[in-house]
Amino acid sequence: MIPKIKDGTTNITVKIGDVTTSLKFEVIS
Repeated sequence: MIPKIKDGTTNITVKIGDVTTSLKFEVIS
C-alpha cells in the first residue's frame, strides 16, 4: 500500500489478490 499525496488528495491503492481497490481521501488542513 503506497499512499500518494497530490493536490491535497491522498490516493491509497490497495491490491488484494486480483482485486484492486482505489481509495481517495481529501486532506483537511
